[in-house]
Amino acid sequence: MTDLAKHFLDSRAFYDDSFAFLNLLEEVQGNVAELVIASVEKLLADAATSAGGPEKHDMAWHHLHELINREYANSEQEPDLRKRLLDVVDRMLLLELRGAEEIVKKHER
Repeated sequence: MTDLAKHFLDSRAFYDDSFAFLNLLEEVQGNVAELVIASVEKLLADAATSAGGPEKHDMAWHHLHELINREYANSEQEPDLRKRLLDVVDRMLLLELRGAEEIVKKHER
């Protein structure tokens, strides 16, 4: 994880502008799985404790669905990473986040 991205994820600014950050991650050609997982974990923690709930970050979740799908598809040879991605999807399902079920359906075999 790059230092700049890590600092951004650790800042309050992430919650206020996660949409732009996640939009940028969609454009990156390299491996962004760690940043995707960290983003999901931050937003899940905020959704669990925030008065706005998961809907507070509705646009961010849209980007995260696409990013999780992409990173999961790319993690076929990395079982530990794949498990971590599935763990965050499980947490998304528990919060009944719209779109989480589509992630599961897309990758069912």
